[in-house]
Amino acid sequence: MIKTVSEMLLAFMKAESKALADYDLKHAPSIGNMYEGLSSKILDSAVPPGLDLRVVDGFIVDAQGNMSGQIDCMLVTGEGEQIPYTKSYKWPIWDVLAVIEVKKNLYGAELADSFHHLRQVAESFSNWLFTEGGEKRSFSLAPAMRAFSTITGVHAPRYADRESLPEPLQLIYHTLVSEQITPILIVFGYNGYKSETGLREGLYGFLKDRDSGKGYGVPSFPHQITCNGNSLVKLTGQPYMAPMEGDYWTFYGSTKSNPLWVMIELIWTKIANRFCIGMPWGEDLDVEVIHRLIEAKAVVENGQGGWMLNYTSMSGEDDVSIHQEAWTPVFVSDTQFVIFNQLCNKEGVDITEPAFVEYISKKEKSVEAFVADLQKTGLVSLDGTTLRLTTAELMCGIFPEGGFAVGENNTGRMTRYMHRKMHEKQA
Repeated sequence: MIKTVSEMLLAFMKAESKALADYDLKHAPSIGNMYEGLSSKILDSAVPPGLDLRVVDGFIVDAQGNMSGQIDCMLVTGEGEQIPYTKSYKWPIWDVLAVIEVKKNLYGAELADSFHHLRQVAESFSNWLFTEGGEKRSFSLAPAMRAFSTITGVHAPRYADRESLPEPLQLIYHTLVSEQITPILIVFGYNGYKSETGLREGLYGFLKDRDSGKGYGVPSFPHQITCNGNSLVKLTGQPYMAPMEGDYWTFYGSTKSNPLWVMIELIWTKIANRFCIGMPWGEDLDVEVIHRLIEAKAVVENGQGGWMLNYTSMSGEDDVSIHQEAWTPVFVSDTQFVIFNQLCNKEGVDITEPAFVEYISKKEKSVEAFVADLQKTGLVSLDGTTLRLTTAELMCGIFPEGGFAVGENNTGRMTRYMHRKMHEKQA
């Protein structure tokens, strides 16, 4: 379903944007309105019917009455206030699910303008979340908790117990909670940077020119910046993510994959988490190829948190690589498979239990190395001395040729993968 919808919308976008480019009009504001209207049409078409959702433009208003700058396009729920004699709205901050900043041309100046505008939106949501108005609203933090456990390999404590974590992990924890509440923030450029490498270097140039790193941490980055079929994507766990390597977390990447596929993945995940509903993902057996772009290290000094960012250049081999690949589960050893099966049948496995230590010591080099390898799969986290699953619904599979595999099955993806492999074997 998501593949069909994204391909249809991409074809529509290309045809309509060409028509707009050819249209004889020199009035810049009207040209901007045309592209904003096209973006609204695309976003509206990407949302499944039957939900209390609509696409509007206007302003976001927080609990204290503070108002954002003008928003080109936003996906909202609930009720807003129409501004007299216009088609624009003032919309309550807690009912905004996605914000799109539209640019006919996206180069350095436009990228900087969009980054700053959307950063202000993100800051407004973060401020609201931790005020009285935000605390009065109840949110299920389960998606943020799973993201934290998967990214860090450390089991996410309850929100009330977050200060039990080391300070750098507290910063990551706080960030992922904010990410769940903040709307999806997208910069949508129709023309501009021509290649994936160019878009990456455009962002790097913008960041490098900042005199101070303040205000350019993980929460400040849009979830997607797209232009000419290339996208920069945030990897904060909803849905895209990358496990930490040591103290560093790759939180930003780039891809050539259909930008509307990426946009729909982001927005549908937001809808699913907000309303606790399933979405029509379809087979979901193809995934985007995402290249590492920026990694961050959480740093806390004198009670003040911040981020140390590292930029990664893309190799020529990556620049010509495919943009999608077939999804595969995690293939594991027979020893790992036994432990995953135990985790499917009980809440946790204590790695200090004599029986566990004896079994692993006979099979592996050390318990510590075995646990570290399990954490690298992103499917388990460590809660003190207890291993716990990070998945919503883990499925274990054995292949006829003797291989062992495990994977998330909350959307039925692992089941469909196993069925496909069985049909291939029989063919």
